[in-house]
Amino acid sequence: MPDPIEELLKHEKKAFSDSFPNIEDWRADLDKHFPTLAFAAETCLSVICQLRIEDVHNPFCLGLIDRPGSGKTVTVDFFSGCGNLVKMTDEFTPNSFVTNIAGRTEDQLKKIDLLPKIKDKTLLIREMGCINNAQEERLRQLLGILTRVLDGEGLIRDSGTHGERGYSGKFLFSMIFASTPFQLNVWKAMAGLGHRMYFLALYTPQTTEKEALADVTGLSFSSKLSICKEATNHFLQKLWKETEKKVVWDKPKDDKDSLSKIFKLASILCCMRGEIIIFFDRESRTITSTFPQIEDPRRPFQVLYNLARGHALVCGRNYITPDDLDVVIPVVFSTAPTPRPRLLQLLVENAGYLKTNQIVSSLQCVDRTAHKEMHKFIQLGLCNGNITAEEGQELPDMDGTRGLGKYIEIKDEFKWVLTDPRVRRLLDRLPTITKKEQQEMLL
Repeated sequence: MPDPIEELLKHEKKAFSDSFPNIEDWRADLDKHFPTLAFAAETCLSVICQLRIEDVHNPFCLGLIDRPGSGKTVTVDFFSGCGNLVKMTDEFTPNSFVTNIAGRTEDQLKKIDLLPKIKDKTLLIREMGCINNAQEERLRQLLGILTRVLDGEGLIRDSGTHGERGYSGKFLFSMIFASTPFQLNVWKAMAGLGHRMYFLALYTPQTTEKEALADVTGLSFSSKLSICKEATNHFLQKLWKETEKKVVWDKPKDDKDSLSKIFKLASILCCMRGEIIIFFDRESRTITSTFPQIEDPRRPFQVLYNLARGHALVCGRNYITPDDLDVVIPVVFSTAPTPRPRLLQLLVENAGYLKTNQIVSSLQCVDRTAHKEMHKFIQLGLCNGNITAEEGQELPDMDGTRGLGKYIEIKDEFKWVLTDPRVRRLLDRLPTITKKEQQEMLL
């Protein structure tokens, strides 16, 4: 009788053989036809491919965020032609996971329920307006359902119409949606229920006249989209075929420095999306705040580790290398309420040190708003600083720095992001402050 472990190892050797799908072919098609969306699409690919890893138990929910018309929905559409691997919807509400419609039998409801339809698949949502536009009470109800489902343990609901019904057990799936940036009230509601969603800001550049003319004189948009959808379907179907049995991860082969950085990134993420309420006293002109609520990094670390593993699998590996941080870093830098991602970016661009006028110039805000955001970064544990000094007052040396007036400086444990080449590579892709703004900051 053959040894089952030996047979499993044989299968894994076959799964990572020359027959494994070539990511470079897929990248070539995306880079040719939709270069500004190629990276976002590869991140989505990494989300989906987590489902083929044996010990992944956490559903991953990724939101693509940007302004209207920026290509968010197009990126989601790349994956819409992947047959039985995905479930696409234009209109979505968390209530559809387990339904309680009056006048329907139990058998009819089971055919309507969304949760069993997406088990071991990816739910694609073209627009998440049900969350972003919901009123406060309705918002908390919808996020409560979504939070529970994203635990990966099913969902059981009680109603006066049908009583108790739902599903329990392991319900692994992934979820990708497009949306404009979530409003602050959504972030506050998520903080109270537990964060389960992650985001990727596309920062798609404005279309130039040359690009617009090329769109109408060259290959049609629909043709380019069809090519990319076909390439995506071909890649995923072949990967699913080659990994008929889920991939056993070679954890001893994971790059240890990369694992350490993923944990540090998870710690930054927990600070970035921590909940804190700011108060401004008009008489004393002082800023105070509630005690910040900051989650433990263990779960975010596991989820970000799975994202890195998904990317590794996309690249034909069952172990992590530093290259897999390329999808983790942008997600961390995007998963926080506005304007925190921009402020973190600004800190990295300015060697980890910012004064009030720099923030005012970049965020196009007044001094009071800048001071509130500086106070948040100090209280959330990302920065040291002083926002009680008068502007122009010379400050004593603190942590080897010297400055005038109010300032923040990134903490020592996070200073590695200032010189990390992959963080710098991310910032090179993002919109940066203008030369005029930089000159004003030096005044």
